[in-house]
Amino acid sequence: LGKYYKELGFSGTQIGILFSASTFITMLVQPLWGIICKKKGNCKSSFIVIHIAIIFIALFLPFIKNYLLLLIVMSIHFIFQCGLFPLLDTMIYKDIYDFGKIRLWGSIGFALMVLFSGKIAEIIGISNVFFIYSCLMIISLFVGTKIKEVSFTKISTDTKKSGKLFTKDYITFLIIGFFTMGAFSTGSQYFSILFSDIGGSMTAFGITYFFIAISEVPFLKVSQKIVKKYGAEKLIFISGLFVLGRFGLNGLAKDYRIILYTSIFMGSFIGLSLPAAAVFFKERVSVENRAMAITIYSAISSGLGPMIFQFLGGIVYEHSNISVLYLILCILIIIGICFSWKLIKNKQVSKIY
Repeated sequence: LGKYYKELGFSGTQIGILFSASTFITMLVQPLWGIICKKKGNCKSSFIVIHIAIIFIALFLPFIKNYLLLLIVMSIHFIFQCGLFPLLDTMIYKDIYDFGKIRLWGSIGFALMVLFSGKIAEIIGISNVFFIYSCLMIISLFVGTKIKEVSFTKISTDTKKSGKLFTKDYITFLIIGFFTMGAFSTGSQYFSILFSDIGGSMTAFGITYFFIAISEVPFLKVSQKIVKKYGAEKLIFISGLFVLGRFGLNGLAKDYRIILYTSIFMGSFIGLSLPAAAVFFKERVSVENRAMAITIYSAISSGLGPMIFQFLGGIVYEHSNISVLYLILCILIIIGICFSWKLIKNKQVSKIY
């Protein structure tokens, strides 16, 4: 999207507003999807509605060139898109403990798509990629209808036993998501701009993202064994160090080939942090509160944090350069790492008592 917005001739501030508007919508709407799922007792019906809405909205996006109109339509799109992954994750959390082995197929699919999407964008035009997006969502909808979800009401009907949601550790986890995931999401949004600004083509960009995505797979494959040995809290801390190293390299790189050649090592953050978060939710949050806990966390980590950082990132990019933006994101990640360390210490204290 960053590359697409730039080709439409939008300024850095306008791009920042587009990114932050979508994340503002995410922050507001994501918890509502959690409330809807809790009232219905399942996520599948909302999951289907979201797909249908996205399929039709994506068909209109290539024809919108006006900035204000695109801002409105993209905001509507994110009303639905923001609920997609938290609801899917919730369905997995209820039945599958080894989240990593399920999630790695998402990394494989993503890797295959980005390997060809850069070249496809160059051939058919980047705006026409929205049509492919719509077609892939149709396939996802068809497969999604086959999911047999366990109802919340079948798991437990006693809401009094659901427990307290906003514990000290959960609030600390939200703060980590705000800084670390917020900075990570911002860096991901501006990555295509970074890549092109230091000389990379869209084809090379696709190849780079392929290596980044495929490098997640081995971490996701073994993540369950690692998290059982060291605990979710330590894995969250380590993954923060990995993304700090990645963004530091991005900020200092002056040639796109540096990022391309080292991209195979950059999937460690997602490969470790997502399974660790899954275990954290499963161990620390009751089943009845889980959909709500996940959507609130997603609203903070994918909504509030990115909304603020992406908007300010657009201003930084317009008045400085993209490398400076990535170095500023490193500072935000360091703050998240500090809270990750606090989460580890909290667990050690709770074990003593």
